[in-house]
Amino acid sequence: MKRAPGVKLVERDRGAKTMTSYTPEFLGLPEGVWAEEGGDRNAGEGIVIGFVDTGINPSHPSFAYDPTNPFASNLSRFSGACEEGPRFSASSCNGKIVSARFFSAGAQAAAALNASVDFLSPFDAVGHGSHVASTAAGNSGVPVVVDGCYYGVASGMAPRARIAVYKAIYPSLGTLADVVAAIDQATADGVDILTLSVGPDEPPEDTLTFLNVFDIFMLFARKAGAFVVQAAGNQGPTPYTVVSYSPWAIGVAASTTDRTYFGSLILGNGRKIGPTFGNGLLQYKLVLAKDAVKVGGAFPKTPPYTEECQHPEALDPVVVKGSVVICTFSDGFYNGTSSVTAIVDTARTLGFMGFALVANPAYGDFIAEPIPFSVPGIMIPRTSDAQVISEYYEEQTVRDKRGIVKAYGGIAAIGDGRGASYKGRAPVVSRFSSRGPDFIDRDRNPADVLKPDILAPGHQIWAAWTPISALDPILFGKITIQDHLICQITS
Repeated sequence: MKRAPGVKLVERDRGAKTMTSYTPEFLGLPEGVWAEEGGDRNAGEGIVIGFVDTGINPSHPSFAYDPTNPFASNLSRFSGACEEGPRFSASSCNGKIVSARFFSAGAQAAAALNASVDFLSPFDAVGHGSHVASTAAGNSGVPVVVDGCYYGVASGMAPRARIAVYKAIYPSLGTLADVVAAIDQATADGVDILTLSVGPDEPPEDTLTFLNVFDIFMLFARKAGAFVVQAAGNQGPTPYTVVSYSPWAIGVAASTTDRTYFGSLILGNGRKIGPTFGNGLLQYKLVLAKDAVKVGGAFPKTPPYTEECQHPEALDPVVVKGSVVICTFSDGFYNGTSSVTAIVDTARTLGFMGFALVANPAYGDFIAEPIPFSVPGIMIPRTSDAQVISEYYEEQTVRDKRGIVKAYGGIAAIGDGRGASYKGRAPVVSRFSSRGPDFIDRDRNPADVLKPDILAPGHQIWAAWTPISALDPILFGKITIQDHLICQITS
């Protein structure tokens, strides 16, 4: 094939993956660029942004067409198409979404797709593509509501820009073949900006990083007039992890804003772990999961069962019902087999009043992100705070000579963590964001190109999601949702 007429490059197909309210004010847009354009009602007018990603959720209000504020500009230089399929009708291309296509040949050749989630249409079953699109071009003034709680309104950075969707990543897998096909089509359609929060999951095997197929197709897009924006990657903080190699694409690192959502645990002795907006007047029995394990239960005596609250059948329902249960970060979380989703399921099944996932000195501190739970819960990622909780618990707990609990005397309350604080340092490069220096081959020989190019808010960003949330069950059914640990993106 390499020697066939017209063939310039043959490269082994590789896997491809995703890189997933207050940001406009943090960036100074309302008084800056938006004001120059006549406000948020005009910011991005006449621009088409192409998104190569997991698709889009067309029913989300971030992508609704507002007939009271019709678009003033025509798009004569842009030619797209609206491809129909499961959960995506022709009416989904409503004027805000001006084009939507999907690419699946590579994925279908690599594996059998799951028809229940791998929809052969532009519909987003993951959430990442919707999140990216709304962050960049979502409508202004969209209410952010999660589990009935109102968090304000959200806006894309260019709320009047129109959206062209190129789905190339599926819940089951993504391939580079589909991604470059999507880039090629977006270039042919004439997008003004090409946004890539997806990319190869490893450097090319036998060619220079600048000359791999992915980067060459980005070069074609740039030469055609598209402004190409690429996520720097999510493999930080280790050096030489950046996946934006070439000078013709803008590699964007992710940063924090100064907005933080703090949870808190208020102990019966008045000690508070984290800031709080209340005094914890309603406190409940505090129970360590390890002390509530069923005696003689027919289940493995491993950390997921005995410490991590992953399996409701392992805990005594009489002991834990109506209690704040302490679950411990242990082997299952360390190796990635345990999840907060399972803790939430256990809490709902057994009637916890709440839960606290605390750090384990054997594993050190862990990284916690503020995720809306359907039950009261808090993550305590620092071992120093976990030690405070442990000392209070043991002081208040009565045990017999065998160490079995005879009486639980500790009480605790979980403070409201839904209020935002705006006192943090910012911007700070997010820990997960990939670092330079840039390199030219798999041996990480350095290149004479500085990467990443710029830094932008991409950590804990309110934006659109999909109610299916195929890869993150804890977010199933959500409509607007905050970015989270598994799906960090650059916005």
